[in-house]
Amino acid sequence: MDGTIFDLIISDIMMPGIDGSFNLCDVRDLAAGTIAAADRGRKGECYILGNEAVSFKEFAQMVSEEAGIAGIRHFLPLGMASAMAKVMERTAKAQGKKPLMTSFSIYNLARNNEFDSSKAKEELGYTTRSYKETIHDEIAWLKETGKIGKKVA
Repeated sequence: MDGTIFDLIISDIMMPGIDGSFNLCDVRDLAAGTIAAADRGRKGECYILGNEAVSFKEFAQMVSEEAGIAGIRHFLPLGMASAMAKVMERTAKAQGKKPLMTSFSIYNLARNNEFDSSKAKEELGYTTRSYKETIHDEIAWLKETGKIGKKVA
């Protein structure tokens, strides 16, 4: 496992989960959007390459279903998670380790993750895959490479 959010959910390291939301894009969509911006973007303009915001609870459920595991059953309120993150950061620093949860990760779940990609869609033809498709492909890749479960033939 390399510490990705998929790893944490699938390996039961992240129990319980944390309320909040985020906005993930498939790297294939980001790459295509970046190339489109270089090819068709207007000079001096900026483009937001985002996706739809998704709650962590919804995302964890999609990952769990795709991986065929029970998944996360309980989710901490953001305030409680923030307090726990501060303790984990201090403890990890004292032990010379990396904390499982950080104040910055909680901030990212708590902030507004609704991004407007309409300009990129209109001017660049930017599109995003569904979360289900991205999660399906990621889980398949993790299995094929032996990073989770048995290798798929």
